[in-house]
Order: sequence, then C-alpha cells, then structure tokens
Amino acid sequence: MKRLGFPLAEARRALGAGRPDLVLHNLREAFDALSSDAHTAAAAGDLASAAGGYELANGFYDRALVHDPSLVAVRYNRAATSRFLGRLDAAEQDYDAVIATDPADSEAWLNLSHIRRQPQPRN
Repeated sequence: MKRLGFPLAEARRALGAGRPDLVLHNLREAFDALSSDAHTAAAAGDLASAAGGYELANGFYDRALVHDPSLVAVRYNRAATSRFLGRLDAAEQDYDAVIATDPADSEAWLNLSHIRRQPQPRN
C-alpha cells in the first residue's frame, strides 16, 4: 500500500498547487497500480475528476466497481463524470443503480431528472 500511496500523494500535492496537468500525468503513469483495489482506484478517480480528467476518472471508477460493485458513491461519481462527457445513457444507468440502492438519495434523483428532461439529441 505504501507504493500506491506515493502516486496519490503526488497527485494531491499537484492538485493543491493548481497543477491539474501534473495530477493527470501522475495518475496516468500509475493507472495499473492504482487500479489494483477498489478504494485506491476510487480515490484516484476522485483526483482525476477534480483535475478535469473525466475520461481518466471514469477508467478508475470502472476498475473500482469491478473490484466492488456495491460502492454506491463510486457509481454516483461515475454517473457524474459520464454526464460531463456527454454519455447520458451511461449516467442515467448509474443514477438508476444509485437510486435502487438508496431511494432517498435526492442528489441522484435531481441529476437523473435533469438528464431525462434533456431533449433528443441529448447533447
């Protein structure tokens, strides 16, 4: 775990320094290692998303959910990044899964309603 913590720490420092390019570089370089367990992959996805790397974030979230499909927060975050990427069908499916697990999740309901109100073509 010590080895995995270093790229995450470097990415956090770069984010704090206002260097999203460096965040994304560090995360891409360590993608396979950071994807080896659900929680590390989720943390890397959160950092990638914060740096504006939504495609990379989705890759980390995908890996996290392969390891542990029950991580509702990761599914919610993947829905959000999918929405940013214009993948509204994927976002809708993830929001539906979040709501199926937690019907009281008002944020998921709100985001889902925004997606479903968008006219065709959706983006």
